[in-house]
Amino acid sequence: LAQQVEWLKNHGLNFAVLPFQANADAGQFSARMAALAEAAHAQNVPWVLQLEHSSIAGPIMDTWPELLEAGFVNLAHGGFSQAYRAMLRDVIGLAGMQQHAPVGFSIAYDPRFQYGGESVRQAFIERVMERYPDRIDLNRLWRAHLAAYDEITIWGEHPDHSYQNQRAYQYEWQHFHRGLITLFFSGIKQELAAIAPNVPVMVTLPESAFQPGETRNTPSREDMAGLMDINGCVAAFEPGTGLYAMNYPLPHAYITLMRSYAPHKPVLLLDFDINVRGMDSVRHREALVHSAVWEAVMTGATGMALSPQSSVHQYPEALAAYAHAAMDVNRLAPVIAAFQQTPAPTAILFSEASKIMDDGIPHLESARFAFEGASFAGFPVRFMTEKQIERTGLGDIKVLILPNTMAVPDETFEQLATYVEEDGMVARVGTPIPYNEKGHSRSDVIRATANTVLVRGMNLPTEYLHAMDAALVGGVLPEIARPVNAFGYPIEGVRSRYVTLDGESYLYIINLRHASVPVHLAGLAVSGRDLIRGRDISFPRELQPLDPML
Repeated sequence: LAQQVEWLKNHGLNFAVLPFQANADAGQFSARMAALAEAAHAQNVPWVLQLEHSSIAGPIMDTWPELLEAGFVNLAHGGFSQAYRAMLRDVIGLAGMQQHAPVGFSIAYDPRFQYGGESVRQAFIERVMERYPDRIDLNRLWRAHLAAYDEITIWGEHPDHSYQNQRAYQYEWQHFHRGLITLFFSGIKQELAAIAPNVPVMVTLPESAFQPGETRNTPSREDMAGLMDINGCVAAFEPGTGLYAMNYPLPHAYITLMRSYAPHKPVLLLDFDINVRGMDSVRHREALVHSAVWEAVMTGATGMALSPQSSVHQYPEALAAYAHAAMDVNRLAPVIAAFQQTPAPTAILFSEASKIMDDGIPHLESARFAFEGASFAGFPVRFMTEKQIERTGLGDIKVLILPNTMAVPDETFEQLATYVEEDGMVARVGTPIPYNEKGHSRSDVIRATANTVLVRGMNLPTEYLHAMDAALVGGVLPEIARPVNAFGYPIEGVRSRYVTLDGESYLYIINLRHASVPVHLAGLAVSGRDLIRGRDISFPRELQPLDPML
């Protein structure tokens, strides 16, 4: 461990993650943790503990062979849950006693739950009875034929037309189920805070936020962002197969989403991967790795740890590119922090209600397309949830993008309608938000105004980029330095950000396409000095693929 930490420091790297397997020997791990704490302190390298609860075998599986019945390690399993909590208390107690404690402790990696059993069913029935004391009314809303509340079930295979597969039931059940998960982690957080109050706690959430159906077994990311001290997550970059030279926008949208939930909390990529396996040249591997590091931090990552399984380790030029990019990022940290802390004037509605309804189809894909298109307009983009809208409103948002959103609660709908009526700039599909969160049809609509841009065509990224261009022409966004083509239009595939710091203007720009692109610069300047590679830059110019400039 001491040699590994020294190697990190010698290569300009300054962050380490120590995995802890769920079935590891506590005594041996205590010695490893003490050794890492001492070595990290000697080299001034902050470190994080990562509990990998899914790495279980041996006695645990012999004791609870049903632990994997759901297809994943079920943290809701009573016996394992108790053992898991005891293990957390022991490990964080040891971590807190270290003279040089970790800067954080991730208490789970990709946590999933399936709460079941009669006690859970009865608790759910009690919740339903509180909300719907009239069973006839419940039957009408759920499209059910319940002769008694006790007929309500929670898990099982059901025909498509059954009430368990209807929107109203799924919202009530998934909302209840995710509430149990939040209570689980809230209790753990309180326990650990009492044992080691100075060790920040997080969970490492997977890169599945835009996958249909993921709400069925996962925690609410928004709840976790509010509850935990740090946003822990996973991100993976790889070569692109379509228009782009990397897998844009999946990791970018996910990092942006995690930062949007809690803008003032760190976002740590505790399992960061860049897949360079199979790439055809040294130059392409170097370019992808270098660009992935820059894109991660410019999107909002506070720190990252390269996965031990990453193919970057197998290619010396890729590992060198990673180290060089990390050194440049740390050298330019104040400028990057200014980019990260700049408020985003453009917000995309990311609806939890629409994530649950019909497993998030079509909302998740549409929100991802909206992010992809809007991100090429030159301004920072964030996501905004129903809870955030209800809590703070939309007052600081210059452009609101409403992707294909099937449902939001009535309170959110009223806030959105008020924003539109007060001449807020909106880019939206033709018929937005036809249902409330329980799947019941609305009688009112959000009307179009002079500041409404309708996203036409096939609801693809290009249409959202056109909508952002219309907002720019409308004058609701300030004039900044940003890339355009020879005719003054934003360029799909060229990302940029602009910020001022201490009287200086900074432009970050990268061409994500496979081929070079001719780029002009609109706004405040046409030349500058690239702080990454130390070269003079002037526009118009041909931007080469995956060559980030600052």
